[in-house]
Amino acid sequence: MRKVKFSYSMELQFSQPVWQHSFSLLAFPLRLPEQQIGGFSWSLQPETGLNFQQDSFGNTIGSGRFDAPHTFFLYEMSGVAWLSQSRRKPEPCLPFYRYPSAACRMTVPLQNFLQQYPAVQNGILQQAIELMQGLHQQFRYETGSTSVSTTAGDAFAQGCGVCQDYAQILITLCRAQGIAARYIAGMIFGEGATHAWVEVYDNGLWHGLDPTQNKLVDDGYLKLAQGRDCLDCRLNRGVFCGQAVQKQRVYVNLEEL
Repeated sequence: MRKVKFSYSMELQFSQPVWQHSFSLLAFPLRLPEQQIGGFSWSLQPETGLNFQQDSFGNTIGSGRFDAPHTFFLYEMSGVAWLSQSRRKPEPCLPFYRYPSAACRMTVPLQNFLQQYPAVQNGILQQAIELMQGLHQQFRYETGSTSVSTTAGDAFAQGCGVCQDYAQILITLCRAQGIAARYIAGMIFGEGATHAWVEVYDNGLWHGLDPTQNKLVDDGYLKLAQGRDCLDCRLNRGVFCGQAVQKQRVYVNLEEL
């Protein structure tokens, strides 16, 4: 088990005042048997309250609204977590993790790639690991090459992307071979931003794979959100009135205690 300290800061700067700003936040650590959370706190500027609810994927959503004109929006949260993959407990698999989703649909190039990796006899997890290893060899990491709207097929076609794209491509490949898979957004050690990885379902448990780093998830990963793909795990959404251009800054820190 690892004891870690985490913090997350997301700031929006608007080029001119905006108002009637409605927003929702998903940046709250999941409370799980393998992820115990303590000393958690959050703050908003401008100050306002949040209404909390849980979505279909088990994520906590905090929603709120600023009616008065403002030129910035700042959300900060921090806490302590005890992380241990050995404490995972069996749970049912929701059926939508087995089927294509908006950002994770098969394409001809993905299908051609998948033909190189027929189903193995060593079990579901080993099958997913071989797909991850093959993807890592063929796909390359390139910052700024994709956006939050890039699908798995689009990223694979251009041959490069970021952690979001690695995760969505692996999810697409796994589901095409009958493996239930879900997208995870969270934090890892040594990152200044959030990270994305994959979980596959085998024998009642969810097993984490990080295709960007070509490794199994260990006790250095903190989960913030889970869903079918990145569209279910966007940590900040909002709409406002005004003609402002917004700039976003995110800072993440995860360190061992």
